[in-house]
Amino acid sequence: SPISPMALTMLNEFLIEDPNPPMLLYQVSKTAQLDTLNYQSCFMQGVFAHFPEILFIHRTYNPTGKVLYTFLVDGPRVQLEGHLARAVYFAIPAKEDAEGLAQMFQVFKKFNPAWERVCTILVDPHFLPLPTLAMEFPAAEVLLSAFHICKFLQGKFYQLSLEQPVERVLLSALQSTMCSATAGNLRKLYTLLSSCIPPARLPELHSHWLLNDR
Repeated sequence: SPISPMALTMLNEFLIEDPNPPMLLYQVSKTAQLDTLNYQSCFMQGVFAHFPEILFIHRTYNPTGKVLYTFLVDGPRVQLEGHLARAVYFAIPAKEDAEGLAQMFQVFKKFNPAWERVCTILVDPHFLPLPTLAMEFPAAEVLLSAFHICKFLQGKFYQLSLEQPVERVLLSALQSTMCSATAGNLRKLYTLLSSCIPPARLPELHSHWLLNDR
C-alpha cells in the first residue's frame, strides 16, 4: 500500500536536516511494498528525552494505503521553532489491530527510555487503539486533544450552513481557542456553541468534548 506524499516529504526533511544516522526500522513485503516503518533521528530522540511528559499522537488518515502515526511532544515547557520541531517519532504499523499497534508502541519504548516519564497522552476523538495505549503506557492519562476537537468543529461549522455573521463569530472563537486552549477558553467556546447552534444540531458537534480534554 502506498505511503501518503506528505509522509514522504516529512521524512525527507528530517533526513536532510539531521546529519547523525537515524534509527530506521522497516519491513518490506514480497510484493516490494512497505509493511512497517519506525523512524527517529538522534535529534528527535533528544527532544523527547527533554520533554517526555506530554505526548501528542497524531494519526494521518489514508483510506487507500498505510497509515502514518506521528508522535510529538507538547505542553507549555516545549518552546521549539518550526512546524516539525516537536515531532519525535514516525511509525507505520503493519496493521491497525491490537497486535500491530502494540508492536509500534513497544519499538518506540525500546529506543526511548524516557517513555516511563510520560504523564499525559493526547489523542484525537476517533483514536481507536485506546486499550492498547493504556496497556503500553499504564501510568499515563489519555486525554482528547484540543487541537483535534477544534479541527473537527471547524469542519462541522461549514457543514451546518450557518448564517455568515454566526459562522464568523464561531470561527473567530475557534481560532482563539486553538491558539490558547486553556480550560477557560474551552468553556467559553462550549457556552458559545450552546447559544449559537440550533438545539437539534448541537449533538452532532459533541461539544461536551470541550469540557473533557486538556
